[in-house]
Amino acid sequence: MSASNGRSRALPLRRWKPAWFQRRTRPSQVAILALAMFMLALFAIWLILFITKGRFLKQPFESVVSTALERQVEVGGDFNLYLAPFDIKFMAEDMRISSPEWARAEHVFTAELVDTRIETLPMIFGRWDLDWLDLQNSRIALEWDADGTRNSWTFRDSDAPPKPLEMPDIRRGTISGTRVSYRDPPLALTAVANIETAKAADTSFDSDIRFSGGGRMHDRPFKFSGSLLSPNETIAGGRNALTAQAEAPGTRLEVSGTLPGPTQFEGADLKLGAQGVNIADLFNFLGIAVPATRAYRIDSALTYADGEWRFTGIEGMFGDSDISGSLRILMPGERLKLIAELSTDTLNIIDAAPFIGYDPERLEDPGASGAVEANGGHPRVLPDTTLRIDAISRFDADLHYRRQDAVGKLPAQKHRSDAGSRTFGSEAIAIQGRFGRGPPDRRHRYRCA
Repeated sequence: MSASNGRSRALPLRRWKPAWFQRRTRPSQVAILALAMFMLALFAIWLILFITKGRFLKQPFESVVSTALERQVEVGGDFNLYLAPFDIKFMAEDMRISSPEWARAEHVFTAELVDTRIETLPMIFGRWDLDWLDLQNSRIALEWDADGTRNSWTFRDSDAPPKPLEMPDIRRGTISGTRVSYRDPPLALTAVANIETAKAADTSFDSDIRFSGGGRMHDRPFKFSGSLLSPNETIAGGRNALTAQAEAPGTRLEVSGTLPGPTQFEGADLKLGAQGVNIADLFNFLGIAVPATRAYRIDSALTYADGEWRFTGIEGMFGDSDISGSLRILMPGERLKLIAELSTDTLNIIDAAPFIGYDPERLEDPGASGAVEANGGHPRVLPDTTLRIDAISRFDADLHYRRQDAVGKLPAQKHRSDAGSRTFGSEAIAIQGRFGRGPPDRRHRYRCA
């Protein structure tokens, strides 16, 4: 080429193509190039998010989540949202989620710090699994409305049926300065729990999540406390050790055992001990009406499986009688249901007296002399008692009860009356009566065999 013409010719651009690529058909080459460009774009996005920690996504996050939840979501401090490297790393300072307009608390959730790592693959399939969670100075307000038809943790459509509270699966957690409040007007229940995390003294455990609190139900005070030991992550197959105690007037509960995770009750291996002056007081906290009893003490194994609480290996005493069997508590179709198989080897008839209305406290008097009430100067064979239709209507029950032998006699058998009295032997006991003010043919039959 001559320099005098003032022109220069550029060499043709040659693209490097490996041999395996050149052997592919034209459509295959286009597909491979498209896939490579897509992967490169994903890597660029991942790299940008990783370097910037996703701080620039703060406002889009507030907008998108507020729209999805139909609640006001705000982050007042620092914000992180990125893949590290495959799981989602989320961190928010001064985070707030508003409550519905009818709720007493302004926010259903506030926290000075939420720092967590979310597993990506389970989230794609709609399950929230948290590898770890650091929650600091949080306030969680869980409320039902006055009619019990709406709750503060059901998001999106405010007119949709209320959903049960579902907690994510958390493998490890550190919680400090956190308070959880619960209010349920239909059950006349209010409760507050304080949660803190301390370093576990046992080296086989990583942390000790301690909780304590109290509240009132139907104007009856109660209190509770306990701890949850999270396993050291270096120990394979570690489980969370739970111990908890609850007390109310005349009632005490103790629970101990292990959980698969801090919020995982499925597959729990727990032991329950309950004692008190009247087991009806215990079930009142569940809104369940059961017959009154004399003083009781019951132990059982406890687990949660297939959406139901299972009490197995029940062993205990009520009054001078023994009790054993199993109990399942479930909620098919959003309605509470009890399924029980119970048996008694030796039933003291005086222990069955509260089932037909005798006052269990009066039965504790020496000789049960105060159990029989007089009407017009004459003792009543059977006492007047109130049937709790409101509580009975809240649940279904399938109860099978058997007793082997019976001893003793009812207090009324010590008195003469025109109606006479009946001695209860080892045969079946049947009680038949009419409830409420319905027609005479509305009869209910109960049998203990």
